[in-house]
Amino acid sequence: MIRRRGLTLLEVLASTVLLTMLASACLPLLRQAMSDLRQTDEPFALVELTQLAELFLADPSAFGVESLPLESDELHLPWPERPGRSPVTVRRWRADTPPPPPHDHAWVSFSCEGQRIFRWLAVETERESEP
Repeated sequence: MIRRRGLTLLEVLASTVLLTMLASACLPLLRQAMSDLRQTDEPFALVELTQLAELFLADPSAFGVESLPLESDELHLPWPERPGRSPVTVRRWRADTPPPPPHDHAWVSFSCEGQRIFRWLAVETERESEP
């Protein structure tokens, strides 16, 4: 009697059909997992926005801004090393009525792609000299 090694065509077809059914059953789970993974990128975008804000406040000349506080009310900053990403909008917030002197700070917001953070910005003031 001759022993054959290997699988028959029927066995190969049956195993292929079973693997195809398992793979098609797992695809919706894989899509959901990828969708959940994309949604968790938002906190990382907020961390990156915070890091960019800190870099900007530490050295505004690296972004082409001469001095702080901002002369204009709104400024658009490009992301360093990420040219394809939408720019960050930097906005200085002003009160309708100015606060009483000495006014020593201003608020600046950094916003991009639905994320926004606020930073406190020190402003030099002229204090009245005491007699």
